[in-house]
Amino acid sequence: MKTSLYIIIAFLSIQTKAQTNLGINTTSPTSTIDINGTMRARNLSTPQPYNSNDLLVWADAGVLKTTNKDKVFPTVPIQTGTLMSDGNNVIVAPEFEVQMSNDQSFTSSTPSVISNLNVEILDNLQEIGLFGFQNGTFKVDNTGYYSVFFNLQVNNTTNNNPVFGIWDDAAGKWITSTNDYYSAIITDPNYTAERMQSYTIYTSVKLEANKTYSVRAKTSSGTITIKKLSSGSTGEGPVTQIAIRRIS
Repeated sequence: MKTSLYIIIAFLSIQTKAQTNLGINTTSPTSTIDINGTMRARNLSTPQPYNSNDLLVWADAGVLKTTNKDKVFPTVPIQTGTLMSDGNNVIVAPEFEVQMSNDQSFTSSTPSVISNLNVEILDNLQEIGLFGFQNGTFKVDNTGYYSVFFNLQVNNTTNNNPVFGIWDDAAGKWITSTNDYYSAIITDPNYTAERMQSYTIYTSVKLEANKTYSVRAKTSSGTITIKKLSSGSTGEGPVTQIAIRRIS
């Protein structure tokens, strides 16, 4: 029996040296070890603490390969927010929301920064001071498409055609805006309360990394005042707010 075993071992040794690939149940191995059938391991050693970033996976044609574990089990970020993929990693989408600190009036036909839009409500990545909102201006740290929700309430004493939106400071132009005609004028002599009109922008725009943008307003005539609060017999609360979130 021992003699036969030595012969088999010697034969396998010769076969291994004679060819680059070793086949089991196949005469045409395509890998160093090519098994045509199932595989089983017995008496494996006690598992050791996992320290590697690599996992063993089945690839095309049944070939075993290693891959980074983050591609199979993406690391979940610790920040709070909407999860998205940047093509390589799972990340939390940057998002911030800002409200007015005080009313702000405008008389110029040149777009001017709404600098009182400076009360932070949400900054999920805590980027204000770096890429977040500062007195009506902001930057983003990654180029991509961003969802924009901008709501504001305005009072006016004359017929007007105000414009509100986000301004590209370098290019000197609007990237998104609204310019509906102001029609909430007082026509009833028995009604003397201040009339308000709301404007809303809800869209998606492409923003470029480290480029300066600002939230601006302009008026074609007279004076417009952007309100911090909506007030009346039904109550009072914040009414002007902008929210920006990366979506791709």
